[in-house]
Amino acid sequence: MGIPDANVEHPQGQMQNPLSCSLTTVSEATNLEELRSYINRPNLVILNFSAQWCNPCKFMTQKYASIANQYADHSVFSVHIDIDKVTGCDRVYGVRSVPTFLLYRGGVRVGEVFGSNDGLLRDVIVRNL
Repeated sequence: MGIPDANVEHPQGQMQNPLSCSLTTVSEATNLEELRSYINRPNLVILNFSAQWCNPCKFMTQKYASIANQYADHSVFSVHIDIDKVTGCDRVYGVRSVPTFLLYRGGVRVGEVFGSNDGLLRDVIVRNL
């Protein structure tokens, strides 16, 4: 997984080097109402659905943290959801397997990645910054 040398065009039109960005992280969503409140934000929200028993989720934890910290700007939120702790979240959000990453902006789903594909996850995040 190499580090890209290209800049990212943000929706506001300014260019920003992805490596200079930081991530605002929400450690854990604990219920569906809390989850809905994050999704409806006007900025990019990345939902990380996982489970403690899931080995691919454990693999993606470090990969995702690295990717998110490289490519997120000040208005990006990361929300972790344990599907075993937030009852019904998998049904409501169509999570068929873990890990699943869903990207939302203003309540609209703008991207998704199913499984432990860190390259695809990086691409989807960059396209939606």
